[in-house]
Amino acid sequence: MKNLRKISALFIALAMVLSVISSLSGVSVKAAGSTDVVIHKIVMEKTAMDAHFNSEKSKKFDGNQIGASDIGTYFGGNAKEVAGVAFDVYQRIDANETGALKNDNPIFGGVADTDTGKFFKKVQGPLITTANGITAAGLADGVYVIVENKAASTYTGANNEILSEAKAVPARLVLPATNSAGKTFGTGADALHIYPKNTEEKPKIDKTVGDLENKYMSTEIGKTVTWYLQATAPSDIKDYKKFILSDTFSNSLTYKGNVQVKFGTGTDFTTYTALTKDTDYTLTEAGQTVTIALKDAGIAKLAPGQKVIASVDTVINKDAVMGLEIPNNFTLEYGHDPNSTGKKEKLPKDEEPKVVTGGKKFKKVIEGTDTALEDAVFKLRDDQTDAKWTAELIEANKAAIDAGQFATENAGAYTATSATNQPTAGQPIYLRSKSDGTFEIKGLEFSSWKKQKWNGTAMVDGDQVTHKWNLVEVKAPTDYAINTTPVDFTVDKTSYFENPTIASPVAADPLKVNNKKVTIPQTGGIGTVIFAVVGLGLMGFAAYAMKRNSKED
Repeated sequence: MKNLRKISALFIALAMVLSVISSLSGVSVKAAGSTDVVIHKIVMEKTAMDAHFNSEKSKKFDGNQIGASDIGTYFGGNAKEVAGVAFDVYQRIDANETGALKNDNPIFGGVADTDTGKFFKKVQGPLITTANGITAAGLADGVYVIVENKAASTYTGANNEILSEAKAVPARLVLPATNSAGKTFGTGADALHIYPKNTEEKPKIDKTVGDLENKYMSTEIGKTVTWYLQATAPSDIKDYKKFILSDTFSNSLTYKGNVQVKFGTGTDFTTYTALTKDTDYTLTEAGQTVTIALKDAGIAKLAPGQKVIASVDTVINKDAVMGLEIPNNFTLEYGHDPNSTGKKEKLPKDEEPKVVTGGKKFKKVIEGTDTALEDAVFKLRDDQTDAKWTAELIEANKAAIDAGQFATENAGAYTATSATNQPTAGQPIYLRSKSDGTFEIKGLEFSSWKKQKWNGTAMVDGDQVTHKWNLVEVKAPTDYAINTTPVDFTVDKTSYFENPTIASPVAADPLKVNNKKVTIPQTGGIGTVIFAVVGLGLMGFAAYAMKRNSKED
């Protein structure tokens, strides 16, 4: 009987335990040391980000989820939650392990400085956000730092912006965590939500010619044209791993090298600080393409807002169309990941710098007619200065040189150029009329042109540059007098071709250069001899008459 009572008591106790267990079957019990952290990436304007970061709203955030429709209202500044941003989760450990980072590693941005002597190892990541965030699931109790991994991020803004300045990241978390109401965060619906914020930004670029502001230049074929490739460092330049300036020049320009790479601010390139080739950047030259790639050491020298500028020399060559502007752009490739292709930026068409060269056609004629005169020779001058050949000018004018439209000079004698009689660089330029009276010159700077600047919305004119091109006749056609008055002429967009922008441009009308036929024979002919004999006879007769008159007296 006693045993029966003991067995009955045991069954009653077991029933009570089962009853309690049954009553708890609908309760969610948090496992010790387990928290889900949902990371949301917010992109917003800088001014709004700074204002929000310092606001009471930011200080009172309690870790609960903010509804998608409330993001803009809560953060302001056109804030939006974005996908494609990567994060790594580091857990604090007491002793160093392979791959662990010391608490003062720059990757932690100073948020772990108080964890003196501790180390952090990566336990999750890269975690890539969706439009609703990304969960770092099941984090054990402890201290963590959440770091944005820009190299692994795929986010790109509407205009090729990439992630820039950040707030609330890196973020240091101590788990378990509770909100101001005493709620302890857990897993699933009880997860802790954090909202690191970023601005989006891309480096600003510009390109100029001649100096750091000018966008337009006319020049002679063969004269050095210096281009300035400019990129402004963004606010997070220290996070960049790719910063490459690349330029491919058109067939109308010949790359001449002389690359200088500097950084600084202002409009005077001479005041900028030089970067060191192979230490701060690499230089690759391949035909008409030049590439300057900043290395980590070069990027580290840049402060936000400073410019890195590469100056590059070219010359206009024989392939240039007279009067047709030659635009020149470049590409900046940038990004946070050194192992993948970065974003690429080029100037809009209306901001491209341009260079141009021109030419002039002439025809030697009898004054008042259209009758051609051959073998007149002229020296080309820029105001009072003799123009001289360059190798590039000779190449650009080769067809006219071979056709005898130029001359060479030796001891005052002028010889028509030909395939076998070529001018040489450094000699004065002499033009010569051929049998139809025509002659020409290609590759001259415009007589008048204005520098231009980009004011942010349009090109505006700057200083005016002028040249007084003229021809000085040094040899007249046979039986014609030299025209001693210099012949001024204008070089502009339409002085060589009527319309240089069309596929097959038509030659412009030539400028007529007049000569008068002499009425008194010039020295050196038979008329000179006759004139001299008659003159001597008259002088002799006069002397005889004077002597006779003297005797009679």
